[in-house]
Amino acid sequence: VQLFCKSESGKGLNIKWNDLQLVACPGSYEENPEHQRLKYNVNVPIDAQGVSHDNPDYWSMMGLVFPLHPTSIGDITLRNNNPLEYPVINYEYLQTDYDKNCYVDGMLLLRDILTDKVFQELGCELVVNKDTYESDEQYWSRESVLQRLQAGALTCYHPIGTCKMGDVNNDKMAVCDERLKVRGFD
Repeated sequence: VQLFCKSESGKGLNIKWNDLQLVACPGSYEENPEHQRLKYNVNVPIDAQGVSHDNPDYWSMMGLVFPLHPTSIGDITLRNNNPLEYPVINYEYLQTDYDKNCYVDGMLLLRDILTDKVFQELGCELVVNKDTYESDEQYWSRESVLQRLQAGALTCYHPIGTCKMGDVNNDKMAVCDERLKVRGFD
């Protein structure tokens, strides 16, 4: 199930386009430490243990939130002159107020959808780790949701593009021109 919609923050700014994509689908919890390190660039301890496919908690319904028009800008730089080395990626997620509010809006909307009676009638239950929170209200406060996002939000793809195309000679934000010639390369 996918939903494209406007965030409450986007509505408040009178944006003219949907700025959120929400996804609810069958899935599994990725806890393979090596996979997290390699695919998601997450610093997981080498001795961390994964969850077995035989564990019933492995299989689940997964909810995802994708802000579609983020305004935060990161950068990618070369680690060194070895073309086989991974680059240094500085994502700079959630650096603007709009990005923070849009993402939190999406998380709270996804919570509302996944706790709706339709999902409850299917036997679905929203399972969250609330060990450090005293109540649902505290766990789902905008501040707590944002803290969790800042600590662990990842991306799996960028649904609207990855770089600006334009006049690479005169526009500092343009990465490639209309013929896909990359700035700085002949």
